[in-house]
Parts: sequence; structure tokens; C-alpha cells
Amino acid sequence: MAFRASVETLAEMGVDAIVEIGPHAVLGPVVSMIWPASAPAGSPPVLASLRRPPRDAEEPPIDTSGGFTEAVAGAWEAGLDIEFEGVFAGEERRRITLPGYPFQRIQHWVRTSKRRHKDDGHPLLGVRHESPRGEVMFETEVFASDPAWLLDHLVYEQVVVPGGLHGGMAVSVALSHGDGPAVVDELQIYSPLMLDEEDPESGAGGGGRTLQFVLDGSDDLAERPFEIFTKGEGEEGWTLHAGGRLSSGRSDVEPLPPLDPEALKAGLTPQDPVEFYAMRSATGIYLGPSYHTIESAWATEGESLATLALNDSVDATGMELHPLLLDGCFQVLSLARHHTVSEQGAVYMPFGWQRLWVAGPMPSRLLCHATVRTSGERNGADAASSEPPEVVTGDVRFYSTDGAPLGGLFGFTVKRATRGALLSARAGMKDLLYEVAWREQPLDASVPAADFLASPATVAGQSRTLAEHLAERDVDAADRVTLLRDLERLSQAYVLSALEGMGWQRRAGAEVSSEDLRRELNVVDEHRRLFHRLLAILSEAGILSPSDGGYVVAAGASDPLPNEALADPEGLAERLRDKHPHGSNELGLLCRCGPALAAVLQGSTDPMTLMFSDEGPGAAGVYLQAPANRSANRMLGDAVEAAISGLPEDRRLRVLEVGAGTGSATEAVLPRLPADRVDYTFTDISAGFFSQAEERFAAAGAPIEYRRLDIEADPAAQGFDAHAWDLVIAANVLHATRDLGETLSHCRDLLAPSGQLVALEGLRHRTWQDLTFGLLDGWWRFTDIYRTEHAFARPPEWRRALGDAGFSDVEFLGTRDPDTDEHLSSSVILARGPAEVAPAPGAWVLAADGDGTAEQLAAELASRDQTVLLVRAEGDASSPPPEVPGVTTAALEPSDREAWRSLLEELPEEPPLRGLVHLLALEGHGASASTDEMAADVTHAASTALALAQGVIDAGVGPTEGVWFVTRGAQVLEPDLLGRTSGELAGAALWGFGKTMSWEASHLQPKLIDLDPSQETPAAPELAQELLFADSETLIAHR
Repeated sequence: MAFRASVETLAEMGVDAIVEIGPHAVLGPVVSMIWPASAPAGSPPVLASLRRPPRDAEEPPIDTSGGFTEAVAGAWEAGLDIEFEGVFAGEERRRITLPGYPFQRIQHWVRTSKRRHKDDGHPLLGVRHESPRGEVMFETEVFASDPAWLLDHLVYEQVVVPGGLHGGMAVSVALSHGDGPAVVDELQIYSPLMLDEEDPESGAGGGGRTLQFVLDGSDDLAERPFEIFTKGEGEEGWTLHAGGRLSSGRSDVEPLPPLDPEALKAGLTPQDPVEFYAMRSATGIYLGPSYHTIESAWATEGESLATLALNDSVDATGMELHPLLLDGCFQVLSLARHHTVSEQGAVYMPFGWQRLWVAGPMPSRLLCHATVRTSGERNGADAASSEPPEVVTGDVRFYSTDGAPLGGLFGFTVKRATRGALLSARAGMKDLLYEVAWREQPLDASVPAADFLASPATVAGQSRTLAEHLAERDVDAADRVTLLRDLERLSQAYVLSALEGMGWQRRAGAEVSSEDLRRELNVVDEHRRLFHRLLAILSEAGILSPSDGGYVVAAGASDPLPNEALADPEGLAERLRDKHPHGSNELGLLCRCGPALAAVLQGSTDPMTLMFSDEGPGAAGVYLQAPANRSANRMLGDAVEAAISGLPEDRRLRVLEVGAGTGSATEAVLPRLPADRVDYTFTDISAGFFSQAEERFAAAGAPIEYRRLDIEADPAAQGFDAHAWDLVIAANVLHATRDLGETLSHCRDLLAPSGQLVALEGLRHRTWQDLTFGLLDGWWRFTDIYRTEHAFARPPEWRRALGDAGFSDVEFLGTRDPDTDEHLSSSVILARGPAEVAPAPGAWVLAADGDGTAEQLAAELASRDQTVLLVRAEGDASSPPPEVPGVTTAALEPSDREAWRSLLEELPEEPPLRGLVHLLALEGHGASASTDEMAADVTHAASTALALAQGVIDAGVGPTEGVWFVTRGAQVLEPDLLGRTSGELAGAALWGFGKTMSWEASHLQPKLIDLDPSQETPAAPELAQELLFADSETLIAHR
């Protein structure tokens, strides 16, 4: 930590270049990784005066100056004054002739890096950040041409980031957190990272992606989960590419015996690396010069040995394990696979591994020994199959060139990939495993209600007070009250000490303006609201008095303080530690933050690092260990258990937790739920918590789904079904949102009819929390009408906000009278959502069939407060539909793209367009159609669907519920086979069309629904229900 403090001092001094004098780069890379992200100028260039020559004497040196020339070049780039005469002393130069004509017409311009932070942080990981919850996050940018070696890795002509990047990143992070060996366990690649290549002529394309490596914040864990995400420009959400667990300094790594290379080679056959790379290219994987790391190789069936070395053009500076070197190890295993009957030219992509470990930073040249594991799955009839297996697993061991063990890769698994699967895998590696499987769900024309839940009043009547919960932990309520009051005194003392230390002169009777004093004391703008609160705290202490919107000094510097203990915060803190052993977590955090208050206000200390670093008690201890917080979580669990006591035997409980974070509330709630009848959705704004939570709660037996959710944004836009959960749980999260009313509305939209919100929240302003959690910007984000001075709303404000959002039956658990009682900690808030869920008003456009289904659907939608435009084909000879309030009609040629565009452009802005429904595939000649009739039916269904989709795109409209294609009997399910029923088979063409549309025009949210062919008259209520309360399913069949 002393070294980190030294680096922070350099950042404060504004140092713009760092040169490490020594035989090799040792401390320089560490400086880059821990350089404060808050430094205004970013991380400076870090140079090494020399670099150690290769340990293997057979390796030719890249730079005969020992790296000195490279250091000089870096210093010149950094703007330092260089005496170049000394660099070239003793050398001779001569002129050479260059061609004076464009003999090959190839451009050789040096490309400027597209990455905005290329010189900041680690060369592979980028800039390091720390989150308020203790997560460590590295952020960088990747382009198809930057780093340059990415462009040398093509799979089916697509630039695919090699799996070695994930491993190289994880190893670098592991080694930065401790000495070797670095271990990366259970890495799984969820989705390939594909990049768009820039057009060499026009320069178009080539858009990069922001990459984040998110490391879980639990430093006390032996293994720390991590995940790797990317996000492209204009994309709303992040894509998860890989995840695993990393650690360093492990003692349980099984050592490798030394390798005798010559003895191993005796049983293998020499291989030609050039032929190997040509073979890879022929199978669809192009590896450019950067990836030609195999110098020499030997192999036999299922086993290979190779010498690897990085290309001279590859810069490995600061990288502990270069991705190209790890990819070379993958290639050695591929060479072993190639000599088995299993591969036969198939293309395989990395899927993950069980363990990767390295003893320390890897050299640029090494030996790799790879073996393919015998597949236990290919036996019997499968063993004789000529088809390559779907999955192949092997192990790779790393050695120095003289046979000393360096590490290993075990359980490395690759999966067979096809061109179509890879191209579709931009949406996820799961597409490699894609299989259509119909999942049976009950057909119900209503949204399942949660009316079995006990009323909030009933739960409140059964609940115990927080004082009773504290008593179980040997904490007396009176002692807790005394602690809270003493924390207030200590907080006041720290505020007074901080302001006086910043130069505030207390003159009795002087007027104090919050803004003027803030500027005078050089308090940074981001802490404006915090500073205003600090003056209110001094007013509560009797040092200031309110006056005309400002304050007047009531106790000058020469006057006695209202409480003499305020003059000595450290002495008071020492006495309180002895007095309140049960308050050690709260006191520890306050004593950590209070003395640093002045530095935080003036911007010289990062509050996140202050609260979440490993030095002494931190915020995590308050959340997970403080008796008051543990008692509050226990009270939360009791409330949930009481609320679900009436759950029917045949009903599954649906629970969603908002802002679950470290899972402290989940841990209290999960054991109270019926493990065999609950669906639990664990959400947080950061997906970095999911791996740890999944490992933590695996033993619970309940099916837990982990999903990212920002509760401040519309859940529906994030893929969450409306009104799909019986309980929404939010522990210590709602107060941290910007608009409480909007957040509560989003919670309401997630709840089923009569569902309940269960929130754990503080109901009183606590000064000690203002001096700890209040140092973070998020504490002061509130901008709603319910909170004007503080993040915590009081009971009347909660009642008003919940009522405005549509909740009722609000109860506060923890005290007998929430409005007057002393609150010992957080309170559980219970509130019931609306009993009836009405669809939001909107407009629907129906492309009508000739059999009357569209007319029935239009009438059903209109009866549910929807506005419907029924579009019939021009020249339709059938009688016009009866007039229905809310339904209007129009006529056009349904296969005319321009007619659809014109009609949609003229739609009024209100009510908003919710959806378009194509029903023209319902009319046709049926199963008895002749070949010509079937061709006509397919043409009619497909041409009208295409015209409608094109018209929607041309008009620029965006239906909130998507574009629906309705067919009848176009999908053949098991009931159809058993009942020998069939419908309009021509509609099957729309299923292919709709799936294609989901890729090419995903913003239109195409959905397909196949009606029951055994019913001659489709049920309009069920169809309307699907439209108005659609879930995330896009392929639906009614049977």
C-alpha cells in the first residue's frame, strides 16, 4: 500500500513520464495498473531503460541495445529532450535508393490507433476503475485493426477475437493481485467476440467495441469471479462473452514434472508448420503472420509438441501472457487433434477450460506439450461414425525451452462450429446449440394474479419489531439508540474538524452562505449537495443557526462548544469503541471516512477507494456483518415468509429481486421459499455480481435466473415481461435512484395483479451515513418531488410516492409507529400493487384476412380501450364489417409497399402505435390445395408480409409491441399429428420470413403466433391477450 501511496503522490504532482532505471521492466507495469483513474491527465508513459535479453541463447535478440533504443523512442514520443547524437555514437549510416513509382499500389501508411486510451493503463486490460461496491473493472477498446494482430484471425472471413485474449486478460489481473502462480478456473466462453473490418478503400465500417473486464469485489474470497463484456456504439446493452474465476498465490496447484524434450520427440513425427497453417486456412480458419507462433513441431495421433515464439513484429511489452502465445498453445492442441480420426477438417472454436495456471509472467519463447483426451462418449456405434465429434477436450502443458515447467491448460474444450452458426452467434454462443423445442404453457386469457399473498396488514400484525430481532443478537434496544446518538455526535465532531482544517474561521454572529463558503474552502462542485448537508449537521449540533435561507455562527472559535466532545473527534471515537462493541462496523467505517472528509471535499481523495479498499473496516462489513443490518435482513425474510404462507400447492411462486448486489438480502429470503415451487430472478445493474451469487446459492436448490436490470429504466425495454412476478424485493436500493416515483412505477409494472413490493429502506436521516455512504455521488442523485434534502424518504413521503405509483395497503415493519418511534435501523416496507392490470391505451393496425378473424380481433381489442385500424384488401367483395366503437377501416392493395408506407405515415401520433398484425396467411385453400393453389397461397402470404414490413421501415414507425404474423396450422406439433389436423400450410413461409426479419430488422420486434388448426373459428380473446400482454417469447403456438 506504501507503493500505491507513492504512485498517487506522483499523480498529484502531475508527473507526465516515468522512467524505470534497471535491468528489466519490473515496477513500471505495476505503476500503469494502479495509476489513479481520477488523475486529470490520465496515465503517463512508463518506460524501462533496459530489458532483460532472452534467457534462451538460441533466440536471436530483437533489439541489440537491450531495449535502450526502444526506451529512447518512447521518451521522445513523451516529449522529453533527447540528445540523439549519443544514441548513435560509433555507428555509420549510408543512403539507399527507394523506388520512385507505385510498383504495387499498396498503401503503407502507419495507422493511427483508434483506441482513445491506448497509452493509459495496462496494454491489454486498459484503464482500471473501482466501483462503489468494491468491484474492480478494467476498460479498453478493441477494433478489427487495433490491436493490429486481431486482423490476422479470421474464421469464415469474419474477424473473431481469439479465446487467448480472455485467458491473457485473466492472467494479467491475477498476477496484479498477488504473486504467482496465477490460476484461472472454469472459464467459459458464452459468445464469440466478432469485430467489423474497415473497408480499405472507403474507410467505412471498422467500428470498435468497448471492452470491460469486471472482477468481483470480494477480496476475502480465495477465488474471485470475473466476467468480460463488450458494447458497440449505439447498442443499448452489454454482451457477455466470457466468465470464470481467478486467483493467485495458490498452494494447491499440482506441480508438473520437468520435460525431456528430446526423449518426447523420439516418439513423434516432425511436422511442417507451413503446411499446418495452410491446412487451417483451407478449413475456414485464417491465421495471419502474427499467429504463426509455431517454429517447429512434432506430433502423432492425439499428441503433439511444439516450440512457440512470438513474431518479432508483436509488441509484448507489459503483457504477462500474450494472447498470441496462449493461442499458439491452442494451435498445438489443434495439431494433435488433426492427427486423430476425430477432426477430419472440421472447424472447432474454444468453449472453455477447467484450469489454466502459470507460475508467473511467461517468456516470449516456450515449449508446449498437448494431448487429446480420449472421448468416453464415442463408443459402440458412435465409434464407427465418420462424423467428427461435437466436442473435443485436451490438455496443454507449458515448459521453458530446456524443459522446466511453466504452467498448464487443463480440460480445454473446443466445440464444432459451422459457418451459419458462427454468423448467427453475434447474438450468443448458445446459437451453436440451437434447437427448436416447444414448451407447453397454459392458455389463459388473464394475467395470473398474486391474490394468494397475505395482506400487508396481516404480515405487519405477525411481524416482530427490529428491537426484538436485535435482542436475539444480544443487542439491547436502548444500547442501539445510544449508539446512534453517539454516532451523530462523532459525525458532528468530524464535520467541525474538517471545515476548520480547511481554513474556516468561526466568528460568532457571522453570516454563512453555503455556496460562498464552499467556494472559499475549495470544495469541488460534485460535493455541493453534501456540503450543504454538512452545514445542516453543524446547525443540528448548535454551532450554526438557520437564518433567511442561510446560517449564522452561533458558537464562535472563542466560545464554548455546545458539547465539548466535539473538539476532539479522535478522543471521542476511542471512547465510543470501548463503549459500543456491537457498533464496531458502523464506528469503524465512520472513523475511516471522518478524518478524510476534508480531502474528499477538496477532491484529493477518492471516496470509493476510501470506503471499499482493504484497509480496515469498510462498507462491506456494515452490509454483511453489522448486527443491525443482519437483523433487518432477518426481518425481511420473516416478512416474505409470512406473505407467501397461502401459496397454493399447484402454484409456482415468482420472485424478482432488484439491486441484489452481494446477495445479503437473497441469503435471508431464499431459505424461506419453497425450493421446489419458486422461480427466483436475481438482478442487478452490474452483472459482475452474478458469478459469485451463482456459486453462493447453488446449494439452495431453487432455480435462480441471473439477469441485468436497471430499475431506473423501463424493464420492458430490457426484456422483462410485464406483470410477471408475485413479489418484487428491493433491499437498500430504491433510495439510490434518481426519481423515486418513476422507479416505483417500474416495480409496479413488474408485479402481477395484487403482487407486492417488499422493500428494505432507512426512514430517518442519519448523520453518520451522510459522512460515509454520503461521500459517494449516488447518495445525492435524487431529483424527484418526494425528496428535497436527503436520499432517505420519511414514512409520509413513502406513502405519497407509493400511492402515486398505484400501490395501496402500505405498511412499515420494524416499529409499532413508524411516524413517531425511534428507528433502530432500516425498515421493511410492504405495499400491494393494483388488483387489476389494464393494458395501456394504444393503436393497432390489422392486415385483415377474408375469413373474419381480423374483425373479431378488432372488436376484442376495442373493448379493451384500444384503437384499431382494420385494413382490408382493395376490391374485397365481402360485406363490410359492422361498425364498432374504436374501430375504423381502410382499404389498400396489401402487396403494395408504397400503399403501406403512405397509410402508416398518416397515422396520428396519439394514441401511440402498439403493434401491427398480419392475418392474411389465415386465408387460403387449406390442406387439399393443388400445387398451383399452394404456390398462390405462399406468394400471397409472403408478398403481403414483405410489403407490410417494408412499408413499416419506409414510414419510420416503431410499434412498441412489435409486428405480429399470425398463421394457422403452419407449425406441425405433436397434437396435430395425433389428431390428424392441418391448417393453412402456406403460412410456414412466414415463419422463415419472421425469423429472418428478427435479424435484419430486429427493432421491429417480429413475433409469430400459430393458431390451433382444429378450431375453425379462432378465439379472439386469447389472441388479444397475447397481443396486449406479450412476454419475451417470439414463437407461439396455440393448441
